[in-house]
Amino acid sequence: MESVTAIAPDGTQTTYTAKYFLDATDLGDLLPMANVEYNLGAEAKSETGEPNAPINARPDWIQPITMVVALEHRPAGEDHTIAPPADYGTLKAQQHYTVLDGYISKVFQTGVDMWTYRRYIDRSNFSDPAFTCDLSMLNMGANDYQQATLPSGSALQDSAIIAGARQAALGFVYWLQTEVLRDDGSGRGYPNLKIRRDQFGTSDGSSAQPYIREGRRIKALYTVVQQDLDQAYHGGPRAKNYSDSCGIGFYGGLDIHGLAAVNMPQQFISIWPFQIPLRALIPVRVKNLLPACKNLGVTHITNGAYRLHPVEWNVGEAAGTLARFALANNVIPADVATTPALLRSFQHLLLSIGVPLFWWTDITVADPQLFAAVQLLGVNGIMSGYPDMSFAPHDIMTDVERTALDGKIGHPLNWPATTMTRGQAALWLVNQLGL
Repeated sequence: MESVTAIAPDGTQTTYTAKYFLDATDLGDLLPMANVEYNLGAEAKSETGEPNAPINARPDWIQPITMVVALEHRPAGEDHTIAPPADYGTLKAQQHYTVLDGYISKVFQTGVDMWTYRRYIDRSNFSDPAFTCDLSMLNMGANDYQQATLPSGSALQDSAIIAGARQAALGFVYWLQTEVLRDDGSGRGYPNLKIRRDQFGTSDGSSAQPYIREGRRIKALYTVVQQDLDQAYHGGPRAKNYSDSCGIGFYGGLDIHGLAAVNMPQQFISIWPFQIPLRALIPVRVKNLLPACKNLGVTHITNGAYRLHPVEWNVGEAAGTLARFALANNVIPADVATTPALLRSFQHLLLSIGVPLFWWTDITVADPQLFAAVQLLGVNGIMSGYPDMSFAPHDIMTDVERTALDGKIGHPLNWPATTMTRGQAALWLVNQLGL
């Protein structure tokens, strides 16, 4: 790949020429343009071995999009009911409007409520006339658009799908204002829920762009599969360890929202805290394009965890750092992922800017040397700490632990005769092993 040409709304064209390109689009839009091999939708079980994969590949199994809406909880007695969408009755049947979603079963009842789930302004935190009421975003299963999803393969069809999703979201607002059973059972609807059109700067108050959960994903040197993360395949407390880790992530499970239009089931598979393998950022063929969000080498199923925003940000951070490293060292990203010396140097760079590579609950960047040492011991499979993922750097390293480490490394180490804390031992081990 040599260049990318961007066309502005006014038709102005700008061409960017570079040595490396990062695709940070929600749908992996650059992949087909750059002729990068990619997957879309669900892979066949025979391809991934995943127990929850369909028997046959389903490229149409792509998670639904959601148009979120900003709402304000105005005082009781006010009426801000919107006009229902023209096809409200059809939308209500198709979308199955409800507040039932996971632990949520009420609109405002604390602990089980829809409102605080996505509340972004709590008025009790402010003495400011601009925030006299709570604000929350509507992002529920009921406004996941169920009739189609992106990408469809046609820009015109994509626009129509987004328009339909807007109407579905506005229909849900109308249902909440007029039909939902009130928390106390006293009646139906909360007309005092007000759409805040100013929050997104749109005429109807829905978001400017859809929330996209899944798009195109590169065919990578390594593809993360369900078995890597699923609690059923690991005793815990962590998922599969990748020696080429370039970051970490976690979500409660592999969260796959269903799509009624193609009979795609909803799934939620419990997982352990996981890592991001560098090989999953390397396309199988193209040498100078890197995925920078949810378009890395994951499957339809594992995308259910890697799509979460903090993980996407970490992927982008790692991709940008990798491009910088490749340029500085006159190497290509694939060499970094597959050459031990380059990989070690790259991981040291990540650690120097505070990127964790291994899950620890009590190790922070406050002590950069200890942070790097303990991360390296973890990612290289030498020390994994306690079941709560703590390292306990101030605990004394016992003789039993020293002997166990000798066995893991494969030969006796010339341990100092003095008593050492686990933190001191970590620094000593990294030096001894040349990590």
